[in-house]
Amino acid sequence: MSIVDSMPFAPAFGPIKYRTFIRISFEDEQQRQRPAACWQLWKEGRGLAEAHQRGGRLQAVEYVDPNQQGGEDDSRRPRIELDSASFDSFSVIWTPTSGMATADCSVAVRFNFLSTDFSHSKGVKGIPVRLCAKTEILSMGTPESPPVVAPEVCFCKVKLFRDHGAERKLSNDVAHVKKTIDKLKQQIAQVESGVREFGKRKRPGSIVDKSSGERPAKVQKHKRTWSTSSQNSAGRPALEEDLHVKLATVQDMFTSTRP
Repeated sequence: MSIVDSMPFAPAFGPIKYRTFIRISFEDEQQRQRPAACWQLWKEGRGLAEAHQRGGRLQAVEYVDPNQQGGEDDSRRPRIELDSASFDSFSVIWTPTSGMATADCSVAVRFNFLSTDFSHSKGVKGIPVRLCAKTEILSMGTPESPPVVAPEVCFCKVKLFRDHGAERKLSNDVAHVKKTIDKLKQQIAQVESGVREFGKRKRPGSIVDKSSGERPAKVQKHKRTWSTSSQNSAGRPALEEDLHVKLATVQDMFTSTRP
């Protein structure tokens, strides 16, 4: 996880210190209201089974010391210290590298759970979680108190699977999106066909001899499948326009704005 202070303060006497809290929450609102039930399922399964790897501690998410990863020179890294830790969260205190134009830090996070650990029904769907982060200024490098700046809080949606499970999940998602695209294209074709037929069709009439005492036969009205009453400025029916918007949205899932 990368943390960047886009508007850092100029240090007066010493380096600025930040504190970042990392926590796991749940995407679903009902699960956020009763997280203990979901974590109990994880504890009874993977949590207790893998706790011996961490000295018997239950830790769903943990901080990874950069010294364990190697690679970059220590002098070029920001200084990071583990501040606190619990089974679903931890916090670190970090100091940016001196002499750098930006105040940033990369925090390595390890997840010790899968998205399928929070449900009795196993499958490719899984339960999404939220990776939440809150960063605040802890010290300005002076004896004075740091300025009153509201902490920055953000989160992102995370789903965790094993390698084969992730491949299967991705394959199923792609198949589902392609099926949705085909369905929308069929609906658009039906709408366009219905509009053309409606334009060509004329309502049948009847000539009635008023002098006759017989009642005219009832004219059978045609039942239209698609309504063409509401049209947009370009003359396209609103239903067709809505389907084109949905189709474009779904097709965007196969594209990326990142290089």
